[in-house]
Amino acid sequence: TADGVPLSANVPAAGLNMLVNPSSTTNYILTYVIDSKGCEANLSNSTTLTVNEIPQLTFTSPNETCDGDIIQLNFNFTAGSAPWTVNYSVNNIPTSVPFNNAIDSIAISPATQTVYTINSVTDNNNCINDITQTLSINTNPLPEAIISGGGSICDDGSTTDVVFTINSGTPPFNITYSAGLLSNTASNIGNIYTIPTNQIGSYTVQNVTDANGCQANSITGSAYVNVNPLPEANITAFPQPANILNPQISFTDLSN
Repeated sequence: TADGVPLSANVPAAGLNMLVNPSSTTNYILTYVIDSKGCEANLSNSTTLTVNEIPQLTFTSPNETCDGDIIQLNFNFTAGSAPWTVNYSVNNIPTSVPFNNAIDSIAISPATQTVYTINSVTDNNNCINDITQTLSINTNPLPEAIISGGGSICDDGSTTDVVFTINSGTPPFNITYSAGLLSNTASNIGNIYTIPTNQIGSYTVQNVTDANGCQANSITGSAYVNVNPLPEANITAFPQPANILNPQISFTDLSN
């Protein structure tokens, strides 16, 4: 019997090896044997064939990341016995990693567009599942900001340009910058952003974020705006009044 189901087989003198392929753990019991003479004997020998499940796995990750960011490659084992060993490739370069937990992850930081392909998973019972699962992760470049411009102007309403140039990244951009002691923001700007200003002080870029949420880690250049005061004329003369007996008049320049 196989789990209580009666079965029979003709056994030649040399013996018989039966091939079985159960889908679940099965208990086999010999109940009786009849020989070619019709002699019969009861039997009680038994054996159990343990059928281990095939390991199953799904893995996920964000489809996009920013250059230099660390993201998680998540593994979810839904069948099989721990520990599992996953054989996979990164841009066709093979590697393997063991996992002890049914839900686990590894930290990755892909520098370019990367394709992760799982080739097989093996569990603690040496059961193997030759599966093929593929993930493609696009790595977006970081924006790079350069600040320039500024200069010296007169305090007569004149302005000078401070220029923000953003290389790389994906527009539009959001930028946070300081002008002297003041903090300012500009949203949805392109690769070149110019502000006419007469706000005195040093201009610095504090943060640049592109359309993919990637933040700049390269900010260079400088800009400084100096506003010069206008001259004020102030001249005095003495003596006042002058006369024919003392005709020399002295002028004193008190201008700023």
